[in-house]
Amino acid sequence: MFKFLIICCILFTNLMSAETLQYVHSWGYQLDKIDPDVIAASPYDLMVIDHSDDGTTDGIFSAKQVEYMKHMPSGKDRLLIAYMSIGEAEDYRFYWDLKWNQATPSWIEKENQNWPGNYKVYYWNEEWQKIIFGGSNAYLDRIIAAGFDGVYLDIIDAFEYFQGTFPEAPNQMSQFIVALNHYAKQQNPNFIIIAQNGESLLKDSKFLNAIDGIAKEDLYYGMVEEGVASPADETQYSLGFLKKAKDAGKLVLNVTYIEDPTLIDEVFSKSKKLGFIPYAGIRELDSLKGAASLTEVNLSQELKSISGSFLRTTIPKGQWKAQFSLGYYQEKDFYREYDDLGMPTYYEEAKYSEYIGFIQLKYGVTDYLSLGINLPMKKAKNEITSYEESTSESLTQSSSGLGNVGLLADLGRSWNDGASSALLEIEFGLPTSDKEDIFSGGSNLYLSLNLGHYWDDIGVISTFSNESVAQKDFDKWDSVFSYQLGFGVDFQPTISSSFLIGESDKILNSEISIEWLFNVKSLFELTLGSDLEGDRDAFYGEVSIHYWFDSQ
Repeated sequence: MFKFLIICCILFTNLMSAETLQYVHSWGYQLDKIDPDVIAASPYDLMVIDHSDDGTTDGIFSAKQVEYMKHMPSGKDRLLIAYMSIGEAEDYRFYWDLKWNQATPSWIEKENQNWPGNYKVYYWNEEWQKIIFGGSNAYLDRIIAAGFDGVYLDIIDAFEYFQGTFPEAPNQMSQFIVALNHYAKQQNPNFIIIAQNGESLLKDSKFLNAIDGIAKEDLYYGMVEEGVASPADETQYSLGFLKKAKDAGKLVLNVTYIEDPTLIDEVFSKSKKLGFIPYAGIRELDSLKGAASLTEVNLSQELKSISGSFLRTTIPKGQWKAQFSLGYYQEKDFYREYDDLGMPTYYEEAKYSEYIGFIQLKYGVTDYLSLGINLPMKKAKNEITSYEESTSESLTQSSSGLGNVGLLADLGRSWNDGASSALLEIEFGLPTSDKEDIFSGGSNLYLSLNLGHYWDDIGVISTFSNESVAQKDFDKWDSVFSYQLGFGVDFQPTISSSFLIGESDKILNSEISIEWLFNVKSLFELTLGSDLEGDRDAFYGEVSIHYWFDSQ
């Protein structure tokens, strides 16, 4: 038993390390009318905001406000990323000289008709680049000083505007971002660089290496007209580059400006299959309107951090999870004795049945450790019938009450953007006060290691467990090792199922389960299992409701 625990801990420890961005499973995007209280209360692992609540110098957020917005309601920290346009100059920014309203510098082009006050710039110009970083009171330097975790670079696709007359335009944008990355990482080695659009630059390995992530607007809808599907050839063209970024280990975000729940459902489903992280909002980006409540696909991001199951992970830091379950278990055992001629001389049949209802409460101490308690109520019956020669004898025992109260600890981690997971579950059952019941030992210790890996909607999963039960007087411990191997399928973003087959006490068994996330923080689970062979005939069924809630 203890060797098993040591092996589990070693395996878990080896899976603990991963990059910060690998634990981003949801994101939000707001650039105007920013309220720090709203940002702090949002559920997103990563938030992209302007470094100013209205884009002006007067509205610039202080370092204290930035730190405040980094903390999620659950107690978990989020990444706060500052928006910065590097392909256009904006006339409301701190760097805009009022004299430019009369005569702009030679490196400022004409005004963007779609966004008044925005002007294309020769972004390769040294004067402009010093406004962005490295110069006196530069844009990037302000963002770093305020304590943002990274920067979200917009209008990098400005090269498309210039490349018709200036073939070097794409290369100049790549060089610009490479230099920006080098400068930012000198100030803060962990500073994050995310580019928006301009995905064809990913052909340049220097550009690919200079960014930590890339975001794409209108990938599936809105490229030509709001709410209308983007041209298929354009989508496929962009996907070719975005998949390359994903394969290189980069964070891939996509933002769609739609409010139709059906379309959002479609976009989120497609994004999940590719390992992209989607966001749905309004193009004005002046609120988080609908972003966390339009569809069940979106609402699950805070809870579902791994593929294939909503439950094969720990609870987010600062959150609680309550589980209410009802179940039935039945087991029949058969025992026979034979004489020297092979004739039966004694036969015994034992039938044990148990109804169980339990309440389980867990709390996320960290993002990787949950602690809790399990309160089981049981009603059990044990019937034994024996036959010897021409006589038979029957014995019936029954009892009901509180079973072994369990102290729970879960250690869990996911990696490969949630495709792989490991969860170590530990339960120590306290001795019962009533030593006359038939369903509780003096104590018990249960250990379970759950492993899984998913490819799109299909994955392989395995469970290895060991249960040790102490006899009434603690003079003996009986242990049973079990394992199950199988596969899981995501039928929809909110429905997951698994099928497992394995051995317990050297008896072949099988199990099937279905999970359905049916509203914001509630999940229904159905589990059925049975023995497939051996001198034991057992089956069980259990239905559970899981509910997550914040500590506040």
